[in-house]
Amino acid sequence: MRRAGLTKADLAAQLQERAAAREAKNYAHSDQIRAELAALGIALMDGGDGTQWRPGTNMEDISIAD
Repeated sequence: MRRAGLTKADLAAQLQERAAAREAKNYAHSDQIRAELAALGIALMDGGDGTQWRPGTNMEDISIAD
């Protein structure tokens, strides 16, 4: 989380906000939060036990060769 510039409290707040958006069926907002976290290098996985997170790949650091 350090490289993403987030504290545990920041991430927990984002996850709670996303869970509330999903509960309200506001999938656009839920997807926006997922995309913002992905841009910071945090991957979210939704499952039967809720949402888990793990360090992911910061998409801004990836270059795609033609």
